Amino acid sequence: MEEESDNLMTRRGSECVNDSQIPFSNFRDLTKRYKNELFILDRNDSQTFTKFNLATIGALLDEREASQRLRRIIIDREQPKFSTTLPKIIAKDGKRVLQKLNIIQQKAVLKALTANDYLLLKGLPGTGKTQTIVAIVSLLAMMGKSVIITSHTHSAVDNVLLRLLKENLQFLRLADPSRVPDEIRNYCECVLTIDCKTPEDLKNLYETYNIVGVTCLGSAHPLLVHRTFDVCIVDEATQVLQSTVIRPLISANKFLLVGDPEQLPPIVKSKAAKKLGADESLFARLDSPEATVVLSLQYRMNKTIAKLANSLTYKGELKCANDTVASSTIALPNQIASREKWMVKCLSSHIDQSVILLNTDNVFNRSEEFSKNFSRKLNYTSEDTTDKSAETKVKTRTYSNFCEAGVVLALINSLVQAGVAGSDIGVIATFTSQVKLLRNMVDKFEMDILQEHRGIEVNTVDQYQGRDKSIIIYSCTKCDNPDAVADGVKDTEILQDFRRLTVAITRSRHKLIIIGDIKSLNVYTPFKELFSHLKGMSKLDLNEGKQDFSWQQVMDKLGVLENKVDV
Repeated sequence: MEEESDNLMTRRGSECVNDSQIPFSNFRDLTKRYKNELFILDRNDSQTFTKFNLATIGALLDEREASQRLRRIIIDREQPKFSTTLPKIIAKDGKRVLQKLNIIQQKAVLKALTANDYLLLKGLPGTGKTQTIVAIVSLLAMMGKSVIITSHTHSAVDNVLLRLLKENLQFLRLADPSRVPDEIRNYCECVLTIDCKTPEDLKNLYETYNIVGVTCLGSAHPLLVHRTFDVCIVDEATQVLQSTVIRPLISANKFLLVGDPEQLPPIVKSKAAKKLGADESLFARLDSPEATVVLSLQYRMNKTIAKLANSLTYKGELKCANDTVASSTIALPNQIASREKWMVKCLSSHIDQSVILLNTDNVFNRSEEFSKNFSRKLNYTSEDTTDKSAETKVKTRTYSNFCEAGVVLALINSLVQAGVAGSDIGVIATFTSQVKLLRNMVDKFEMDILQEHRGIEVNTVDQYQGRDKSIIIYSCTKCDNPDAVADGVKDTEILQDFRRLTVAITRSRHKLIIIGDIKSLNVYTPFKELFSHLKGMSKLDLNEGKQDFSWQQVMDKLGVLENKVDV
């Protein structure tokens, strides 16, 4: 490459990376002048995140009143204080907002409005935390208060803003328009400020908006630095580093943290940092009976799935909002084509069989044998196979499981034949290797089915947080092999995490099917406890010849996909 063309593609990041290409979006069209040039991509590890967090900690140590107040709350853990009265406008005009909520949500909203400094809102799965946030913002707007809506991700911020649009509330979104949904782009800063000619124009425009949406990392914006808002609401607060969430809190007189400490914490890779408490969120740090209101009436899971979540994690706190939610089961428009007893039981609409555990026993050798030809024809390669050593190959195969994939595909096939829409089916896998394998297979499977049955989503537990489906199939994947060189650290971090398992089992509304080798998983405390609650009608051993089950049939059906793959 000529020297003058150096760094021409450092402006924007990659849009979508896959096995064969890395498409880039660039500010300039390089094809005319550099059409025949060879470009070299250099990885650049940005220090922006680190600098942001260090600057935020520095701001916390400042002598201004806002920093002193936050230090008393964060470091000294000063308990929140509450007013005993509310403005008359809430009693007069707030009824139309409050009447859309259940009694527990109403109490949470009123508690948030009376908080003088801060409040924690613990939103258990399916309890309508976003609806509650929208009600709080609506009433604050009614009171003439200014609000920052923030979170760790753009999607969480926009999820709230989209609901506010339906309430006809105006807001300013601080973000690149390409990062937000189409419905919100006209509310982005660069669109709204296009006619501003002077700093005064900008200042006046900013001050006309009392609701501002921005991610925590975007909260160093001059608008938030130079203006103090009345309230800062942090959604998914349990997933944000303390050093990151402090920045928007400095810009407000009081704050509301919304989240669930029983689900995934902030991502911290460093073991040393974890040991020092870096993965403790501010929500977890401040959580106490005096500071926290719990949303416990849930509208997602039927009573069988909710009972499992309560037994494993929530200690009876989760309550079905009504009888309809409690008794809802899987709906199959058509009769199940397969008459195999194990399949009929898995897809039963009986409320007591809403959770099914399929025990595969140890299928490592069977999976290994099948993968020798299948993985090559499917063009499946694990993300961990860059090192061609035998040790690495064995280690990698530990985190993908063709037999479990075969069972998943058999279940999906029966569900689709029974008329279930693909968008109602979710597949979760513990390891990314298994996710990649399953995605490849599902893509090939969907080639031959009607459009309305497509859209089956396969993802990791982490990517499913905050989401739900009518039917969830969970491939635990782990299956021990005496000759394997297992990555004990990776296993322990993922499989020993109660919070990750809690996310997995609380994504389904009507049917949860868990597939795994009980013996291999029983050494991990969360799974051992999970299995202790799944006995009798809920557990089914996939033994050859029992309940009409045949591994040969399952793997033969899986093998049909070979002919659909371009080698």
